[in-house]
Amino acid sequence: MHEGKLPFKQQNLQKVKQFMVVEQTPAYTLRAKTGWTKYNNVDSGWWVGYVETRGNVFFFATRLHKPHSTVHRHFSDCRKTITRKVLHQLGVLPSA
Repeated sequence: MHEGKLPFKQQNLQKVKQFMVVEQTPAYTLRAKTGWTKYNNVDSGWWVGYVETRGNVFFFATRLHKPHSTVHRHFSDCRKTITRKVLHQLGVLPSA
């Protein structure tokens, strides 16, 4: 996706990349997509994407699991929160 080498029209790839922009500053662009599924009574949530900054690209993929029967009202937000904390710790994103 990032390199534009998928077997789709470049115009369509560019549109998807635009839709994926979560955050954009003069210092970086964060593009990502969330997802969630339930399989065998386990919830799986993920956040995948990449950060373009300072002439570099940093890819990430975070996936979390929990039993479907366990209520966790922040489960949906955890995948983004954890990913952002790691990206901050690595110096990819500036400290908040």
